[in-house]
Amino acid sequence: MHHGRSVSRGIRRHGPGAAALAAAALAAGCRPSLPPVVAGASNGPVRVEVRLSTNAAPVGAVVRLQLRVDHPAGATVAFEEPGRSNEFRVRRADTLTTSARRGQTATERKWEIASFELGSHRVWTGEVTVITVSNEPWRVPLPELEVAIVPSVTNGDAALRPPPSPLDWPARVPPWVWALLVVPAGAAALAWAVAWWIRRRPPPPAPPPPPPDQAALDALERLRRSGAIEAGRSEYVYVELSRIMRHYVEDRFGLHAPERTTEEFLREAAESGRLTGEQRERMREFLVACDLVKFARAEPGPAEMRDALAAAERFVRETAPRREAPAP
Repeated sequence: MHHGRSVSRGIRRHGPGAAALAAAALAAGCRPSLPPVVAGASNGPVRVEVRLSTNAAPVGAVVRLQLRVDHPAGATVAFEEPGRSNEFRVRRADTLTTSARRGQTATERKWEIASFELGSHRVWTGEVTVITVSNEPWRVPLPELEVAIVPSVTNGDAALRPPPSPLDWPARVPPWVWALLVVPAGAAALAWAVAWWIRRRPPPPAPPPPPPDQAALDALERLRRSGAIEAGRSEYVYVELSRIMRHYVEDRFGLHAPERTTEEFLREAAESGRLTGEQRERMREFLVACDLVKFARAEPGPAEMRDALAAAERFVRETAPRREAPAP
């Protein structure tokens, strides 16, 4: 292995103070257009070339870096990535590419780096290591390139400028603007007040229920007009008659008629003394007739159904309480 190393470091078209001159130009408010910075080094069959897009940049600006290593075909190339310290940050790195030419292979890698620390910073340190297929190592130091990072705001850019003129507000708000604001708000407030007043008012009292006799007579009239008698629906007619009369007796005399059988009801009516003997007998005949239709499947005709309905009306009218006529 050859250990004699010839390292060439330089900046094309610029002397060693190029970075300082560029930094001074940036600080003075200029934006120089410098050619790329190129530096190279070699050792035996290995040559390393590094390119920088510039050697002076504002804080946070992107600097493009490219590394090219020419080495024997089939060799393995290893090097440190830039940005290992806090001085530079790698924003983008392109995939390693290789190409063969005259028995040599060119391995290339590109980065976009940026720094947020003022001053002159070394891009990287270390070396490129190439191991050939015969396990022979070749090492080439990385060229020592530096980038000057300067403030992004220069003296010219930092010159104070007069503040922008304030917006000219209209001298008075047009009436239609006030109308658009006030009218909907007033309508909403009025609606809320009305709703609150309605909720706060007690509900009107329910009308008193009709007297038991009037309720029974109204129900019997509805049954007469239902057409069930003309249709021959005897079971329906007698079930309704029984229900109407039992509720009437319960509401009028306080007897629990709806929940009792006919015999239980008649027994309670006799014990209470609230119905006369004649009234109890007529009620018994009426309820027995209803039970025959409901349970014995008797089928009375329309005339019998009308008679039963008329008998129920007479019983209600005869047992209704007497009301005094209003004074004239």
